[in-house]
Amino acid sequence: MKFVNFNEDDKYKFLKHLKTNCRGKENAWTGERLKKELGFATVKIRAMKHELVVQDHEPIGATTDAGYFYIMTEDELDNCLADTKSRIGSLAELANALEEIRSDFTKEYIPRLF
Repeated sequence: MKFVNFNEDDKYKFLKHLKTNCRGKENAWTGERLKKELGFATVKIRAMKHELVVQDHEPIGATTDAGYFYIMTEDELDNCLADTKSRIGSLAELANALEEIRSDFTKEYIPRLF
């Protein structure tokens, strides 16, 4: 997921912050708080988190209710995994619906506005 440019120094700064200040879900920081503290755009934070987990195998969690955190327990890891898997189902459902809409879409298609 290298759609967003960042360098190794940025990634290290983000990881160091999580390991120092966001150990465990109870110490999670929201994307907005991280943005203000570290000066990174929210999309950059998401991209760095993705690379740190996927490529570097760092246990970083992110939830909509708590924010970003460095995973400290097996329960936190299991909860993040379950949350991620549930999003996969939701995204698949959305993709399937768009495919159905696409089958109705022609050059003469007029969107239903109301």
